[in-house]
Amino acid sequence: MKKVFKSLFVLTSLTLLLTSCKTNKNSEGEENVDISIADGEGYYASIKGDMSGGTNGDLRKALTSLVKPAQTVEYSAGLKTHLQKADEDPNNSANMIYFYTQDSVKKNAASSWNREHTWPQSESNSCWGKTQAGSDMLHIRPTYNATNSARGSLHFGEVSGSYQTYNGKPYGKVGTYFEPIDSVKGDSARIIMYIWVAWQDYYGNKMPNVTDIFQSVDVMLKWHLQDAPSTQEVKRNDYVQSTVQKNRNPFVDHPEYACKIWGNTNSTTKSLCGIK
Repeated sequence: MKKVFKSLFVLTSLTLLLTSCKTNKNSEGEENVDISIADGEGYYASIKGDMSGGTNGDLRKALTSLVKPAQTVEYSAGLKTHLQKADEDPNNSANMIYFYTQDSVKKNAASSWNREHTWPQSESNSCWGKTQAGSDMLHIRPTYNATNSARGSLHFGEVSGSYQTYNGKPYGKVGTYFEPIDSVKGDSARIIMYIWVAWQDYYGNKMPNVTDIFQSVDVMLKWHLQDAPSTQEVKRNDYVQSTVQKNRNPFVDHPEYACKIWGNTNSTTKSLCGIK
C-alpha cells in the first residue's frame, strides 16, 4: 500500500516532498495521505525558525526538544495493549498488522507475537532495555516471534539473494545485514532516524549513532526516499500523539527533514538529496 519510488526519480520525488509535503498515488493507484496534516495542528510551529535560517544541527536540536515523548508506556502490558491499537488493520478492526511480513493477524494480547525493538537492545550501547527508548511506541513494532528471531540483532543493510518467508509471506533477506521487504524499508529508516533524534538529550554521550545499526547513512536515506511514508504510518503518529506519549515521528510528517540533517554526509547522500 505504498508508492515505491524508482531510483531514476528519487531527486524529482524529493523536490515534490520539499515543496508540498505530499505523496502522489501509490503503486495501487490510491492517494496517500497529506503528510503535512500535523502542521495544521501546530505541532511543528515552534521549529519553523530552525527551518528557515538555522543549520542542520539547529534542526536536530529543535526536533530533539520537540519530539521527546512526554512519557512511555509499560513494556509488558502497556505495549501489548497500545500496539494492537497503533497497528490495527484499517480494514479489519479485529486484526493488527505485523511489521516485517505486513500481514493482518487477529489481535491477541497473549504471548503469540513479539515486541520488536527495531533498533535492537544489544546494539544500543546499553542504552535501552524495556524502559524509555526501549518501550517507545514509535520504536517498538509487533512481529511474529520467528521473524524477530531471524532478524536477531543484525544491522539494516542490503543483502544479495532471495527474501525469506514466514507463513507464505516474504519478510526479509538475512545475511551480513537484514534487508526487509521494500514496503518496510522506509518505515525502518524513519524509526531509526526518530530514535536517534528523539532520545539524544536523555542518553547524552552514550547515545549510539545511526551507523551503529545501519550499514551506512547512504542506505538509510535511500530507503527513506524510495519508500515514502504511508497512510498507516501517519495514523500511527496520530494514535501515539493522542495517547500518553503525545509525540510524533517527524520524518513521517516531514520526510525532507532527513535530508536537511543527513544530506551533507558525503557525495552519495548529497546526490540522493539533490544537494550541490
